[in-house]
Amino acid sequence: MYKHYNMNQITLPLETEVLIPDNDISKAVHTLVESMPEAIFEGFRQSQGASSYHPKMMLKILLCAYSQSTFSGRKIEALLHDSIRMRWLAQEQTPSYRTINRFRVHPKMAALLQSAFIQFRTQLESNGLIDSDAIFIDGTKIEASANKYTFVFRKNIDRHESALLEKSKAKYEALVESEVIPEMIRESDEPLTASELAHIHTQLDDIDTELTEQINGTEDMPTRKATRSVRSEIRQSKKAMKDYLDRRLHYQTQRALMRERNSYSKTDPDATFMRMKDDHMQNGQLKAGYNLQIATNHQYVLGYDVFWNPTMSVSSINMNDRH
Repeated sequence: MYKHYNMNQITLPLETEVLIPDNDISKAVHTLVESMPEAIFEGFRQSQGASSYHPKMMLKILLCAYSQSTFSGRKIEALLHDSIRMRWLAQEQTPSYRTINRFRVHPKMAALLQSAFIQFRTQLESNGLIDSDAIFIDGTKIEASANKYTFVFRKNIDRHESALLEKSKAKYEALVESEVIPEMIRESDEPLTASELAHIHTQLDDIDTELTEQINGTEDMPTRKATRSVRSEIRQSKKAMKDYLDRRLHYQTQRALMRERNSYSKTDPDATFMRMKDDHMQNGQLKAGYNLQIATNHQYVLGYDVFWNPTMSVSSINMNDRH
């Protein structure tokens, strides 16, 4: 004897909430988000365009999906059609994966997650699940999704930039000595700045234009030949100054991306090259990664942060100050 099963029977849909037990993770997510201050969601409000999905609903489906180790936008979209708990949290609304991905990279999302952590900790304390006597901090290194051969090291920048400054200064002094360009009024004997290199390049470009006009304005072949020879040297110097200027600006950009670090990846500028725990080649190879620090109490994650310092001596102090 079988249980009754009939695909042709018309049934009235039930409220999905009655199918979800009280101790389900979706109920905890719902309670957490609803207890957050309303003001934190005001940053998502739009005064123009079509009406958007409520940020509370979007946050609920993200937290619920993450709790089930589902991080892909397309898979979260599929859960909104298949999962009862996700359908209840979304109240049968089905945002697309593009909408989900746009929401989680919203500029206000960082403050929203911070508020969620604060509210989560408050609820744990009120229910007596954690205490405020201490937090336990531990960290691990996670490898970045970056090419391992895209490294940029501070020492290489220092070495190449030092050689560049010497070459550019020597070239400038040679141009002044040969009276190609006038000497600039400088307050110190420091290396040439990017603006000074640009000024020298502009002067050489003006001289190049003037020599070209002289060549076009005369029919005397010896004069044209001599002028072209001078113009060739000017163009070589102009090309060298252009190269010095571009490289100087390039090194300045690299230093701005590097900030206080000693390395970074070209394909992931936020990642720092460090030694990982998994060293299969046993050669101490550096890989682009992050130092993830997590604060816990009674096995509950109360906070986290990502640092580019490879050691815990610095990151743990910063983590302790924040939490």
